[in-house]
Amino acid sequence: MKFTRGVTFVLTGSYYPDDLHNLIEDAVGYDIDRNDLKADQRVTYVNDTLLSSPNDGEMQWQPSTKRLLLWDDDASVWLELARTDTTQAVMKGLRATYFDDHRITIEAGAASDAVEAVSMQLPIQTILDLDVFGPDGRDETTLVQDKWYYIYLIQNPETGLVATVASQNATSPDTSNVTQFPTFQPTVGTVRYRKIWAVKLENIAAKDIVPFAAREQGQEKTCFWNAHRSHYSNTGSGGVGSGSFVDLVVDAPPNAEAILSAYWAHIVSTGSGSSIPQSEVQFRPNGNTETNGSVRMFNSIGGNPSAGGVNSANFQFAILVDTASKIEWRDTTGGANESELKIGCNGWKMWF
Repeated sequence: MKFTRGVTFVLTGSYYPDDLHNLIEDAVGYDIDRNDLKADQRVTYVNDTLLSSPNDGEMQWQPSTKRLLLWDDDASVWLELARTDTTQAVMKGLRATYFDDHRITIEAGAASDAVEAVSMQLPIQTILDLDVFGPDGRDETTLVQDKWYYIYLIQNPETGLVATVASQNATSPDTSNVTQFPTFQPTVGTVRYRKIWAVKLENIAAKDIVPFAAREQGQEKTCFWNAHRSHYSNTGSGGVGSGSFVDLVVDAPPNAEAILSAYWAHIVSTGSGSSIPQSEVQFRPNGNTETNGSVRMFNSIGGNPSAGGVNSANFQFAILVDTASKIEWRDTTGGANESELKIGCNGWKMWF
């Protein structure tokens, strides 16, 4: 098959020449001379319906699959020349840094829109301020204590204007308030957005963002709390808890992977000659039906222990939390022996 230049050019919408030129360049992945883009040459652009009787060498852009296709008359097939349907695949930079109790910085970077796979560019470092209701602030009138706020990159599709915004909504931000978001009111379509981070607001009076450090590797981002977040601490005869799995809310966003640490001590209450059974503390995602948990810490004192003997350990592990940031745990110590258990959160990991 020979690549032919005399190709019909069909538009189903209104496009300025520069917009059309950029669209085609983005699709094929290389520069094209504007002189080649004449009304009777080079490209066929149709929405989702493929041409029923294409000519050899005709090209067609299919928006639903975001593919540029070329008709091969010899093989009677559409060949894929380029694809830009990586809806969630593009994210570079945009690392968040704790600034103070109500502000974070977002470094320059880029991310594809969550729906259209259009690249949005943040050209310079930006400060997001939770005291502000509007762009580079929050999308609601008041702040709520002990809540997660998700950070979004937003763009007006008509003007190309880009900003950041914090929202309690884990799916999409709300920029519909005309007074507070006057520059994000497109006449056609909706504001583009992409979730890029999450912060925990702890004290509504002081608007305290929990201090953190962040590491990013593309879409995978990890938060490390500046200080260990303690969630449970108890000592009990016969073990702590009821012996059955119980819920525990930890400081990780819903559906994230929590980075937890635990200290567990098995304290022998009886003397020599006693039979001390093996015991363990078990963890699992909330709602998981694994009988013995998905993360287990064993503890066996062994035969003929001395009264007051202690076997203890510190360990760190990662486990998924549910939509309410919960996990489940239980202590199987039982009997006359005591155990001490402390559980805390060091951070979390999430795919954005």
